[in-house]
Amino acid sequence: MGSGKTTVARLLHEKLQWPVNDTDSMIESKKNMTISEIFAKEGEEKFRDYETEILMELKDQDFVIVSTGGGIIEKERNHELLTSNSVVFYLKTTPQDVLKFTAKDQNRPLLQQENPLEFITKKLQSRERTYEKLAHLQMEASKISLEAVAEQIISSLKLK
Repeated sequence: MGSGKTTVARLLHEKLQWPVNDTDSMIESKKNMTISEIFAKEGEEKFRDYETEILMELKDQDFVIVSTGGGIIEKERNHELLTSNSVVFYLKTTPQDVLKFTAKDQNRPLLQQENPLEFITKKLQSRERTYEKLAHLQMEASKISLEAVAEQIISSLKLK
């Protein structure tokens, strides 16, 4: 969350002309609700089930960009779905940068906390080992430009 995934996906689309699939947007479209509404009405666990459904739909597609929410790794079933026919990139960032880039976004239900920085820090700490395990490549997204991140991804895919 707030690592630049959406921007990097757009940059990759511009450079590679591959279609972009944003799992959050796909869920919103399919369920005709915002993520915040899904969390409020159905809960986080149901939202995580929807993420799995979307990954199942995308798992056999080639040459597509899939931008996921940071919590998609919460369900172990998604680990295999993410890595079986994909190259996974972890855009590593700091809790402070996450807060900076998401502070004004009211569509992030997990950040509607009294102390969002503390929440972000705990979430990143609890997820980091899994992100690192699943990622084929990780980049310090808070230390380089998102354009440089996109270029590193393309270079790692040996497409140029």
